[in-house]
Amino acid sequence: VKAYSINDKFNVITNDFEGKHQFLNNKEAVLNQIDEIKISPSVQKISAVVRKQQQIVSTGKNNEKIFYDISDFQKTTADVSAISDTFSKIKLVPLKSVEQRNISIDSIWFESPIILPNQTAILVYTATNHADANVNDVKLSINLDGQTRPAGLKNFAANSTVRDSVKISVLNAGWHTATLNITDYPIQFDDNYFFSFYAEPNVKVLHITDVSSSSLIESALKVSKNFIVNTANSTNLRYAQFPENKLIVLEDVHTINSGLSTELLSFIKNGGNVLIFPEANADINSYNTFLNNAGTSTLSNFEVKNREVSAINGSEFIFRDVYTNLNAALTLPSTTGNFKFASKNSEALLNYRDGSVFLSKTRIQNGNLYVCSAPLNAKYSNLTRTGEVFVPLLNRSAISGSQNRKNAFTIGTDKIIDWKTDNLNIELADKLKLKLVSTEKDKEFIPDFKFLNGGLVLSIGNDVKSAGTFTLKNANTDSTYGVLAFNYNRQESPLKFFTADELKKSVRPNVSIIEASNEVQLANFVKNEEQPHNYWQYFLMAALGFLIIETLLLRYMK
Repeated sequence: VKAYSINDKFNVITNDFEGKHQFLNNKEAVLNQIDEIKISPSVQKISAVVRKQQQIVSTGKNNEKIFYDISDFQKTTADVSAISDTFSKIKLVPLKSVEQRNISIDSIWFESPIILPNQTAILVYTATNHADANVNDVKLSINLDGQTRPAGLKNFAANSTVRDSVKISVLNAGWHTATLNITDYPIQFDDNYFFSFYAEPNVKVLHITDVSSSSLIESALKVSKNFIVNTANSTNLRYAQFPENKLIVLEDVHTINSGLSTELLSFIKNGGNVLIFPEANADINSYNTFLNNAGTSTLSNFEVKNREVSAINGSEFIFRDVYTNLNAALTLPSTTGNFKFASKNSEALLNYRDGSVFLSKTRIQNGNLYVCSAPLNAKYSNLTRTGEVFVPLLNRSAISGSQNRKNAFTIGTDKIIDWKTDNLNIELADKLKLKLVSTEKDKEFIPDFKFLNGGLVLSIGNDVKSAGTFTLKNANTDSTYGVLAFNYNRQESPLKFFTADELKKSVRPNVSIIEASNEVQLANFVKNEEQPHNYWQYFLMAALGFLIIETLLLRYMK
C-alpha cells in the first residue's frame, strides 16, 4: 500500500469478509485496517475471495484495478483455476511455509447414538498425519467435564489416517462437555476436538403384543434402571406417542395393518428402532407388505423344524464387545419352528447351522429394523432363556439408530443449526430470548432463531470466533436447552501447497505470480514494476531537460 500514491483508493479483505472491509478507503485508513487484522478461524476459497474483491471494487470509478492475493496457497483452498475474472490484473503472492508437519483430529462419533449413565461409552475418532514422515508415540488425552485423563500413545504412518476408539465412563445423566486432544507441534489449531453429548436419564420402549400373558421382554429390559417399558395391544395404539420411544417391539402381533405399517416405517426413518418377533399363525401377507415397503426380505411359510443358532455377528453393534471370547461355549438359541427369509438389503446378526437367518438387521435411513425368523413364544424358541444373547439384543437394539443431536459443529460452516430440545415451551415462544454462553471463557452472544418442526433453528453466523463449547440458555430464566461444541475448520490441516510454477500453469493470462521472499522484495516489485503511472516524473524531468537544451541551442547556435 505504501508503494502507491496518496490519491489511490484501496480495499483490504480477509477470510472473515467483515463488513468494515467491504468498502474502498484512502491510504491512511487502509493502513490502519491492516494493523487491526487478527488471526481468524475463517476459511475461504481463493476464487471466493476474488469474487468478493470484484464486488467491492465495482463500486469505484472505472480506473485500473489491481488485486493482490497474499496466501500460502494450500491445495485444499487455492482453487486458482476457478478464478473467473478475465479483465482485472490479479497478482498472486505465495508465502512459503517452513514447517510441513502436522497431525489433526478430524472427526469423532459415538458407537452408540444413545449414551446411558453409569455405563461405558465408546468414542470413535479419526486422526491424520499430514507429514511425509512417520510420527510415533503421540500423546492422546480426553477431557470430560473438566477432568483430563491420558488415553495412551498413538503411532502414525506418513500421510495416513487412523481410526481408533477411546472408552468414556459416563456417571451422570444430562449434558456433558468433552475434548479429545493430541500433543502435536508446531501447528495446534486442529489438536483439540471439542464435543458435547447428552446422557439419557431413561430410554422408552413400546412393547406391542396381542397376547395377554406377561412377556419376558419387560423383565429383561427392567434389569437396567434406564429403561421404561410400556405395553399396548396392536388394536389400541396411540401413534402420536411413537416418537417418544427409542425402540418398538412387536411380539405375537397377528396383523400389521396399513396404519401401523405406515407409522412404523416413519418411526424408523426418523431414527427409531423396531424389533419384530412374528406370530406363528400371523397374517403373512400383512407382514410382507410392511417388509416390502421397508425394502427388506419377506417371510416364507412357517416351518416346524428343530434348528440351532450357531453363529453370532460379533462385528455388528448389537453384539460387538459384548463377549470376551466369541469362541467360548456360549449358550445360543434353538427353535422348533421358524419362518424362512433371505438377507436382502440386510445384515445377518444370528445364523442357523444351515446358514439361514435367525435374526437380521436392515438400515432404513436413520433407524434400524430387526426381524427374527422365529416367534418369541417359548413353544417355538428358547431365546428368552439364553440371557447372554437375549439381554444385549434388547438393550442394544434400543440404543442403536441415528444420533438425535450433532456432537460438534464447524466454525464458519455451520452457520444455521437445527437444534432439538425437549424442555422448550413453544407457547411462550414470543417471549423467548436465547443466549449462547461459553463454558470455558467469559463470552456470550445472542443468536437469532425461529421455531420449526417442534425444534429450534439457530442462526450462528460468524459470532463464534474460537473453538470450544457453548451452553444454550434462556436469557430470561437461565434454563438450559443444551450444549453446542464448535471446532476450527480442518480444511487447512493438510500441509500441501502449490508452488509458484504450479500456480503459473493453472491461471489465466491476466493472473500473474509475484515471487518475493521478503517484504522488501515485494515492496520493490510493486514500486518499480507495477506502477507505470509513476514514470511521469521521469518524463517531466526529461521534457524540462530538452527544453533547456533547446533554449541553449537557439541562443548560441544562431
